Amino acid sequence: MDGYSILRIVAALLLMIGLIAICGWLAKRGGLANRLGQQAGVRIVSRQSLGARSSIVILDVPGAQLVLGVTPSSINLLHKIDSDSQQGTAGSVQQEQHNDFRSLLGRVMAKPGTDTTQS
Repeated sequence: MDGYSILRIVAALLLMIGLIAICGWLAKRGGLANRLGQQAGVRIVSRQSLGARSSIVILDVPGAQLVLGVTPSSINLLHKIDSDSQQGTAGSVQQEQHNDFRSLLGRVMAKPGTDTTQS
């Protein structure tokens, strides 16, 4: 192989890498990646980091809201709010978008009859 052949191979590889990068950018910009990555009916309501690699996530799924504890090695269901109890608890939580995550989590995790207004 001479220098010209190596140059053509390198140029072809760079062209292919560039095309792949452009296609990825277009897919991300057009929302294709988001549409393919999300299942119908599943929506992340809120996420709060608890440390370097752990967090609490509230998911809205058809018929319920789920509070999940997420770590690098596992995902654990912490609490489930059924659709009938969402009317009083989670439904009002979704309407009050101005509240922070701490009060949201306090209301979701509170047992009936427990006062969660204390900080």
